[in-house]
Amino acid sequence: MIFTSTIQTNSMNKTKFLAIGIAVLLLLNAVTLFILFHMHFAQKQHADHEGEGPANFIVDQLRLDANQQKQFADLRHHHQDFARKTHEESKKLHDAYFELLKMDNPDNTKVDSIASLMAAHQKESELFTFDHFQKLRAICRDDQKKLFDETIDDIAKMVGGGPPHPGGPPHQ
Repeated sequence: MIFTSTIQTNSMNKTKFLAIGIAVLLLLNAVTLFILFHMHFAQKQHADHEGEGPANFIVDQLRLDANQQKQFADLRHHHQDFARKTHEESKKLHDAYFELLKMDNPDNTKVDSIASLMAAHQKESELFTFDHFQKLRAICRDDQKKLFDETIDDIAKMVGGGPPHPGGPPHQ
């Protein structure tokens, strides 16, 4: 009789253990699914916001009114046109520069000349971007200039990738 009681107790302990184990596994699965769906939703929202581009971020952060938004749109279109042309010219210079590597004895004067043109081109692009943001700040009211000053680092990271990470490759 004691033996039967022991078997029943062991059987009940195993059943309780299995029931608790299943409950814990179901709970862990539910938590995991919740986290996965939540992360997916958050990433989708972030991707949707990224798709809008930096322009909407700037309008929202600086709280630009309708007139300022029109002025900003004009500035942005001018900047985008310049950036498109600059990118095309930079690509041509870059291609010509690396084309020289295919020669056994490239002309060092030409290498230096193209490198200087690339550097001057980059400088022109950086100065134009600086001027663009200076003009954006100029259309802001005083209260918006404070917002501009607080968010310009975030804006710069969005439009230019920000400074390179220490020890990492530079942004292209």
